[in-house]
Amino acid sequence: MRLSDRALRLAPSATLEVVAKAKQLKRSGKPVISFGAGEPDFRSPAAAILAAATPPDLSAGRQLLSEDFEHLRWFDLPASALATP
Repeated sequence: MRLSDRALRLAPSATLEVVAKAKQLKRSGKPVISFGAGEPDFRSPAAAILAAATPPDLSAGRQLLSEDFEHLRWFDLPASALATP
């Protein structure tokens, strides 16, 4: 089967790359919490569910900034944590 030129230009899946990196780190003995793909095996904390249900204030009529989501930051990560897009 021959793929189209357009299909050949597609970038690799960033999600699958994150999952592969998490697996690699786990195999090397690093503690990893992977948010790459799939469903978590635990329930979301009630505070997180309530915060996510709170809509941002759009009264200024502008694009949303990261500080518009300050209410969603309900946990702290150590400085050594790796966060990926």
